[in-house]
Amino acid sequence: MEASNDKRRGLGRGLSALIPPKPAGSPDEPVSARGAMQLSVEQILPGDGQPRQHFDDVALSELAASIRAHGIIQPIVVRKRPLQPATVPSAGSSPPPTLGPQQYEIIAGERRWRAAQKAGLKAVPVVISDAAPSDTLTLALVENLQREDLNPIEEAEAFHRLHEGMGYSHQEIAEAVGKDRTTIVNSLRLLKLPSTVRQQVLNGELTMGHARALLALDDAVEIEKLSREVVARQWSVRQTERAAQPSAPRSRKTNPGRETEAERDVRQRLQRALGTRVEMKHKAGKGQLTVHFSSFAELDSLLTRLGA
Repeated sequence: MEASNDKRRGLGRGLSALIPPKPAGSPDEPVSARGAMQLSVEQILPGDGQPRQHFDDVALSELAASIRAHGIIQPIVVRKRPLQPATVPSAGSSPPPTLGPQQYEIIAGERRWRAAQKAGLKAVPVVISDAAPSDTLTLALVENLQREDLNPIEEAEAFHRLHEGMGYSHQEIAEAVGKDRTTIVNSLRLLKLPSTVRQQVLNGELTMGHARALLALDDAVEIEKLSREVVARQWSVRQTERAAQPSAPRSRKTNPGRETEAERDVRQRLQRALGTRVEMKHKAGKGQLTVHFSSFAELDSLLTRLGA
């Protein structure tokens, strides 16, 4: 029970818990006025707790240009990795194995580390955390979530790892990253999307708003169809919402029966083609089609689609 409480106390500490106090000063670890030391970029390795999956080349190039002009303002947070043997003695020899150079694992700042290499830097400022390996993943996730620069899917997966993998409640996660509990729950819903659609969000083809609109559909195949349509036609979030929205409920007098699968398929195809909400009523081979729009601009767009 005590260990569980310690874990929960650690969740809310954020980045400040990773930064150690300024050392008293040792001859082999030069410390700047900001309390950071310089490490070779070759001594630093990506960490397993990095929630970011996609590093945009254009954004990295822009950050690299900024680093060339201004340097790295915020040090990278790392922890020491166990030393690995550089050479292993042959069988029967007495000398112990030679240890390789000390390496460090990134807890926070992999994007800065990548951009620094792109900028041609040989060394970067770091602070060394004494966080236990068991805490590293939690701290890396929370730090990245607090920075609010993750893709919506990366953010949702980070929330999922904290909730399912580490046992934190939605409320605890919300307090740790400064968001409402509802935001956490809505973010986690994105993981219900098909993998192809999640990849579209990761690639920047779909926004968070588009992804949430697609969740109005229950069928994975329909979600994938509509997502491709949204990307191809470059629909707005509002257009996507209308195409994914089921028809408004009808009274028993006008529609005593439930919508069949074939009827739903036709209606959804019409909604995708027109980019707006559609209602259908039919009986004995005759029917009525209602197309909704919310402004004259949308009506004009609809007429253009119809070739009118």
